[in-house]
Amino acid sequence: MKNHVFLIQAHRYPELLRRILKRLESSNHFFYINIDSKAKNQDEFKSAISEISGIRQVTHRNIIHGGFSQIDCTVSQLRDSYQDELNFAYFHSISGQDYPCVSNGEFDSVFENGDKSYMLCDTESEALERRVGPYIERLEHWYFMDVFNGPIARKLHVPGILKLLLWPIHRPLKFMDRIYGGWNWFSLSRKSINYLLDYLQSHKDYLDRFKYTFCTDEIVYSTVLRPVREQLNIETRNSLRFVEWYPKRPAKQLPLTLEASEYQDIVHSNALFCRKVAIPESLELMNLIDEKCLGN
Repeated sequence: MKNHVFLIQAHRYPELLRRILKRLESSNHFFYINIDSKAKNQDEFKSAISEISGIRQVTHRNIIHGGFSQIDCTVSQLRDSYQDELNFAYFHSISGQDYPCVSNGEFDSVFENGDKSYMLCDTESEALERRVGPYIERLEHWYFMDVFNGPIARKLHVPGILKLLLWPIHRPLKFMDRIYGGWNWFSLSRKSINYLLDYLQSHKDYLDRFKYTFCTDEIVYSTVLRPVREQLNIETRNSLRFVEWYPKRPAKQLPLTLEASEYQDIVHSNALFCRKVAIPESLELMNLIDEKCLGN
């Protein structure tokens, strides 16, 4: 039975994190967790995970939405877990709002034979279109969320003001013609992680170029791995995550916060996780999923 490690970034809902971990808890499932240092309920998080087996690391980095800090956290988790003596076969990146929608037995069976990996990347046509549009905006302008993220700076809108002031100043990306976007939530084999970490080690300026950019956690891994997808046996059009970007009901924000009305779509999606879930909005949905998976 292969060992799996779940790389988790959580910033709210301690009780939801506990529920996710309890669902995933198994003799061959292990956890590297970052609980955002900004979370005011640190004691609740500590209590929520206190009796969970399989936790290998808990960190408290300050993660800024859209900033390099999220990339830095994931890469650190990957490096640490890759060196773990448990020799993990698969590495799964999830947030503290990704809920398992299959049983642990069904989950493991997907990865038991072979070394296929799963992530969502641009097609060639999507990449060509986005390289002359949104990727320029994300990569060739300056963003300072990671630098000025204290309460006073946020109240005074310092990152936004700096962005506007420096917007005319471009910093062209030399490898824009090789950029591919995708999702930063993936399930990758050890072989794929080995390739990724070797690439980062031998191209030390690669990660640095993603500093002071916006939402490039959705670009940094795809750009390295999509060109070698066949070599590494990566399915680049299926992340095994159910995410609703085109909801059938009104949504306050996207992706949609999932509720019971999405249950049938999730069940028929063959996804391993659904995101994003929240409390209390998703409680009924999670109960339905648990009933299907655990017979509760």
